[in-house]
Amino acid sequence: MIVDLPPSRVWTLEPEDQFEEIRAAKRRVSSAFLPVESEFVDVETPDARHNLVAVGVGDKLTRGKSTGILCIRLYVRKKYRLDEIHSKLWLANVLRDVLPHGVLTDVVEVGLLQHTLRSDDDFPDPTSASQRARPGCSVSPCGCGETDVPTGTIGALLGEPAYLLMTCAHVLRSRCREGHAEVYFPGAADGSGRVIASTERLFEAEVGRENELDIALAELRETVDPDVMFIGGPRGVGSAASRMAVHKFGRSSRYTLGYVDDLDFEGILVDRSWSPVRRIKYIGQISVVGYRGEAFSASGDSGALVSEAATNLAVGVLVGGSPETSVVTPIETVLKHVGVPLATG
Repeated sequence: MIVDLPPSRVWTLEPEDQFEEIRAAKRRVSSAFLPVESEFVDVETPDARHNLVAVGVGDKLTRGKSTGILCIRLYVRKKYRLDEIHSKLWLANVLRDVLPHGVLTDVVEVGLLQHTLRSDDDFPDPTSASQRARPGCSVSPCGCGETDVPTGTIGALLGEPAYLLMTCAHVLRSRCREGHAEVYFPGAADGSGRVIASTERLFEAEVGRENELDIALAELRETVDPDVMFIGGPRGVGSAASRMAVHKFGRSSRYTLGYVDDLDFEGILVDRSWSPVRRIKYIGQISVVGYRGEAFSASGDSGALVSEAATNLAVGVLVGGSPETSVVTPIETVLKHVGVPLATG
């Protein structure tokens, strides 16, 4: 398959102190307008307390083209024209006391960011129980049927030799009263599955704090192919770079291609699988935009491994997003916390 990748661009070098000033300003905006504890309001409104869903640092765009100048990215659920809302709700006015003079901003509409729980062309079927489980396949906790059981994606295997399965903690956290630890493939949304692993440890993102990751580890009970469906096994671990072309294979959207759009993304993700709905803040993330305006991920892709398209070096784990942007935890962050190496193909 031959595709036209987004053109490479050399990031304009900024003095280190200027970058740190912008990053510090971004943190002030995050602290003021993305609190770790607040009520979820499911309504589109220009009020920044509910419309601002994430902030980041990226290049300033003018008419869709890069200026090569660093700015603070303001990611909103819905972008309004200035003539549609009262001037007191304009983000420039709302943030006046938080941003230092001269720091540029860009407002980017991304919709509502959510945990991606719950085609098909020539791609393999990640929900078929007749095959051996592998990264990219559907997975769920518990098969007791007591509660709505989440369904996500097997991201990768860990260990040398591989003995652990990795996905997101919000995928494998059992919701039943018995607290079952079985891990099923295919996942609950895809019919009757079989036990392939047992949940060993959860590095959960929690309400009321800033979170760097949301990862689950499960000890394998059967042999699992380490190669990601359609893509192949990761060739090692790499770091994301601005405009890097990346790809992934997930339970719902299958194979997708995108590029890194923000290297310092932090925002609120909504988890509707809980009642009341949970609002969870993430920091130190990467945002990925789908190629040619297509969605990079969909509901059910949580846990999928994101790799550089050119080298297949793993760069992150998909944790959630919206049709406009996907939120990815850097693989270095994941491995630092779990303390187990990535199994390579």
